[in-house]
Amino acid sequence: MALDFPNNPTDGSVYVGDNGVTYTYDGVKWTGQSIETGGSIGISGITVITPDATEISGITTLVLTGSGVSASSAGNAVTLDISGGTSSTGNFIFAAGDASLLPGDTLTLSTYASSGNKESKLTLNPTADSALDVGGGLRVRTFYGTGFEKSWTFNTDGSVTFPDASVQSTAFTGTSDKLTNGLNEVTLDASGAVTYPNTALQRDTGTVSCPGNASTVVYASVPESNRHTIKLLIQVEGFEDANLAFDTQACEMIIAKSFRANALAASVYGVVHTSVAPLATFTANWNSLTGSVEVLCTTPGANSVNVRTFATEITTSD
Repeated sequence: MALDFPNNPTDGSVYVGDNGVTYTYDGVKWTGQSIETGGSIGISGITVITPDATEISGITTLVLTGSGVSASSAGNAVTLDISGGTSSTGNFIFAAGDASLLPGDTLTLSTYASSGNKESKLTLNPTADSALDVGGGLRVRTFYGTGFEKSWTFNTDGSVTFPDASVQSTAFTGTSDKLTNGLNEVTLDASGAVTYPNTALQRDTGTVSCPGNASTVVYASVPESNRHTIKLLIQVEGFEDANLAFDTQACEMIIAKSFRANALAASVYGVVHTSVAPLATFTANWNSLTGSVEVLCTTPGANSVNVRTFATEITTSD
């Protein structure tokens, strides 16, 4: 549909276009006096001039209402001036390629509710923050039109609904003591002990100072009578005689607890040390008061030692 304005119009000339709009020439430009609500103009090469004199090119369909529309033509291109306040009631459909503004300009697309003050608005600003403001919830979908869409919904209460329909109302900022995969769960308790899905447990101890010529408890199992197998990696550090530098001893210890009167069987093996003789020896004991297996460190001389352990505990299968 082409607008064929008369040649050489005079001030006050009137022209009725095929689009149903009556245009009046004011000596400078043709001004549309009215346009049918919901009417559409679909001309290749439309340029829209917004109220701030910004030109938007590449539009192929524009639906307008109101008054104050003016149009001018040059060849096959038609320019619509909606600076008089005309608003869009339909769709802006852009042709192939980018629909761009002049450098530094801001593009705002806005729609209002017919009543109340709700508004949805998209503002694209090249020099400041851009914004997407919506009057209700906002849904974002990927893979749209394929039948395999995934959607995220930002709800009005601030929560987010994920594609699996789960809802997150706040960002997680704390800590977690569990790692879960299906029916399997690994737990980290406040003491630093890690419990595995089938109740096996691993933990290390802080440094325990063992005075010379004495026996000191350097490890105690979880106070449960069902801890029947324990393995420890033991580190010992201390002085030997008058040496000025620490020596180190390392060894392992394995303990089995009987179902009969909580009797223990223990073995210390793989003992290696940088000192001439071992810095300490280790034995196991059942503490009936606490219900735990204890490991005692005995120093053979007057010098004290520091002991750390890393243990694995396995509960009974019964």
